[in-house]
Amino acid sequence: MLYHSQTADEGLRLPLPVAERLPHAILCAGAKSSASTWLYNVVAEILRHRAAAEAASYARIEGGARREGENVRQFYADTPNEFPHYDEIADTLVIQTQRPSSSLCALAINANFPIVITIREPRDAIASLMKRFGYSFASAFRAVSIGNGPIVQLFRHGSPLVLRFEDRFYEREVTIAAVAEFLGVELTMPLLGEIFRGLTREAVSRKIETMRQSGAFGTPSNPVLHDPQTRWQLGHVGDIVIGGHAQLLSPEQQLLVLSEATEYCSEFGYPQEPHEA
Repeated sequence: MLYHSQTADEGLRLPLPVAERLPHAILCAGAKSSASTWLYNVVAEILRHRAAAEAASYARIEGGARREGENVRQFYADTPNEFPHYDEIADTLVIQTQRPSSSLCALAINANFPIVITIREPRDAIASLMKRFGYSFASAFRAVSIGNGPIVQLFRHGSPLVLRFEDRFYEREVTIAAVAEFLGVELTMPLLGEIFRGLTREAVSRKIETMRQSGAFGTPSNPVLHDPQTRWQLGHVGDIVIGGHAQLLSPEQQLLVLSEATEYCSEFGYPQEPHEA
């Protein structure tokens, strides 16, 4: 059963956990401006806590013998060729992609990677890029539209967990529990709360500001630069307006976006005509 995030009133519906053990590769896919980076960091934090708990438990059972926990390796890649060097036995890969290639989709589906997907109304995603990062319409359109087709294929063939931006999943602690359950990871309520509090808008804003002050984004700050592990960058915490495209995109631009995203909008239940509510 595929999962679609629901509104707070409807609750959360989950498929069965994909595995009884810690998976060794998880694909986090989603268009720009769909909170995909937030979810990517959630997955990594869940797996780090799981690895640490397993290592501590093993040490107690073995009377102090220490076992190395899984090395959770976070990175961005649109193709398998972009994967960094890693230990295929010990490392757990948390892969973020916003425009996955056919080869990455095939690898994730055929190797049965757990897949988590974030989705957002394409017009709002494009408008958000323009407002937060100063993209031109053409650049924002290209950045968002290039991932639509692959996301649909992952949805159809990969049995993913799907989170809808419009449900504001990134503001709900229950999302952390839902992702952990999907991955087959058991965490205590205090740990779930700790992960959530570390990734609220306020907490992420503080992290980004600390990075900015340390010069991580250059001097003067460059909005294109990002932290290589978390992928946070200036402007990441910003526009979350639903329907904001109406004030920024012309009717012609909206029509172009929806014409390109017909399959995506049909699959995920978004409007297919500019005048639709």
